[in-house]
Amino acid sequence: MHLQIKQANIGYNKTLISNANTNLNLGEVCLLIGNNGVGKTTLIKSILHQIPVLSGEIFINDKNVKNLSVKEIAENIAVVFFKVGHSSELYGGRPDLFGKIYLLSFLF
Repeated sequence: MHLQIKQANIGYNKTLISNANTNLNLGEVCLLIGNNGVGKTTLIKSILHQIPVLSGEIFINDKNVKNLSVKEIAENIAVVFFKVGHSSELYGGRPDLFGKIYLLSFLF
């Protein structure tokens, strides 16, 4: 199994992530880390085809997500949302980042 993002602009009315390109293979885990509002959840929603990409394409097993059913997507990708707690070790000793970083992972 394979996830591929090609030249994707991700967002709603405004591009949050531009020109995204990546490949993930079966068993690989990807962590998305960033401040609130940078597009982490929007990217996940685009991969799951809950919202369309503004431009570019997303493929699961060489099939465009636009052409896959909700069931087919769910059979291939699992998403885990995790908000980091109070441990300063997880924030690299920077308490100013508390509550601003989310870890999102998907495994397929």
